[in-house]
Amino acid sequence: MIFRRRTPLRIHELAEAAKRPRVFGTENTPFWSEPYISRHILNAHLDPTTDDATRRPPYIELGVEWMDGIIRRYAQPPFSLLDLGCGPGMYCEAFAREGYDVTGIDFSPASIAHARRSARSEGLTIAYQEQDIRSARFPTGLAAVIMVYGIFGTHNPRETRNLLKKIRASLRADGVFICDVFTRRYTEREKASGWYARRGSGFWSAGSHVVLESAYRYPREDAHLDRYVVITSDGSHRVYDEWKQCYTTDTITTLLEQSGFTVRSVAGSLTGGPVPADPDWIAVAATPKPHIKNP
Repeated sequence: MIFRRRTPLRIHELAEAAKRPRVFGTENTPFWSEPYISRHILNAHLDPTTDDATRRPPYIELGVEWMDGIIRRYAQPPFSLLDLGCGPGMYCEAFAREGYDVTGIDFSPASIAHARRSARSEGLTIAYQEQDIRSARFPTGLAAVIMVYGIFGTHNPRETRNLLKKIRASLRADGVFICDVFTRRYTEREKASGWYARRGSGFWSAGSHVVLESAYRYPREDAHLDRYVVITSDGSHRVYDEWKQCYTTDTITTLLEQSGFTVRSVAGSLTGGPVPADPDWIAVAATPKPHIKNP
């Protein structure tokens, strides 16, 4: 036996967790900010052999080169940049080495702690904030704001529009916003429902546990939900929901245009190149439209 339950399983609550929720009908449990889980996320970020949490170093290098070229095409010096969902600061450090004044915001304590240590050891001055980007105050007068590895698509539509308002307000008139977004093809590649047990620690828990995984697709809204129900040895459980909003070239362009931006470049990834016929990712660069004053 893996478990010795001190309290009975709450079957009625597990039954509720097994139901398909309405699209974006649940709040994300911020597992990125839980100290234990955040350490495992950091380990995935730092693993150069996998793209599970961040992209591998060669891709980051090419991505920064492409984004830097876009930013310098539209923005004038001095160059300041905000990385939203910066993780352990890999993109922040790369831009700092290119001469940018960099701020990074993330609410994973392990990642931010690592980012601060790494910046100090490399002699780089980077302002890191351990905050939720949805509620954080952004610096203003920026040359660029970036959101990489699908961070843009992890919020519900209302949160996304609010973020775009904050991003636009933080940019200079010649500033640039760059992000990459999930497509439906990307989420369709993810694993389907299933379960597994751990005799001892794992990603979700420091002790023995069972994880029930469910994948829900919402074709009409072009959304996807990965739900993880983690049952621990005392009979308790927690539900973690990871929503993904998927986009096409048309829908991300329309959203940005409606939110006060002009789309300047659309690519198949953050390394540039055309968008393929059935892409996994779409990268977009946009500039803020001029504010029109009432006569």
